[in-house]
Amino acid sequence: MYRGVSLPVVKLPLRFQNRPVTMKWFKLLLSYTILFVGGTLMKIKLIIDKKYTEPEIHICNEEKNDETVKLVQIVSQAVSTTITGYTDNGMELLTCESIIRIYTENQKIYASTTNGSYRLHQRLFELEELLDGRRFTRISNSEIVNLRKIERMDTSVTGTILMYLQADIRTFVSRRYVTKIKKMLGI
Repeated sequence: MYRGVSLPVVKLPLRFQNRPVTMKWFKLLLSYTILFVGGTLMKIKLIIDKKYTEPEIHICNEEKNDETVKLVQIVSQAVSTTITGYTDNGMELLTCESIIRIYTENQKIYASTTNGSYRLHQRLFELEELLDGRRFTRISNSEIVNLRKIERMDTSVTGTILMYLQADIRTFVSRRYVTKIKKMLGI
């Protein structure tokens, strides 16, 4: 039940007019599924193609209006991950885009952003599972960095890499992770 609209449950094998539904016909049916969002009929189209390396969401309409803006907000909230960070003044929701790095210090987990450091209550391995692996990577047993926040790297130090991150943060890649980082970044 979605906002008073009962959606049918699809059970396989599917039959239409006493004939089995082929996968091609089922995909066509799935592509033009009608769904009510905010009282408006909306088409949802699923396209499976090898040219898409990561999922994309397109919202198409003849004009930008309150409904399309609301839909963008709903989709953005659904796909963006937030992490709760704590300071002496209370708590704050941190978006993944704002996080520069996550690290351990004195057996506590912290997240660095341009606004400062925040204490986190999750463990490092839980955060690693939660975060997007294309954007975040572990560089040591005690640190995860946001790849989009790397400003430059110094490979002159033998056996390791010195990373310069935003907000004047410097950190070293552990020897154990150097090969992984080089491969990931194409160095």
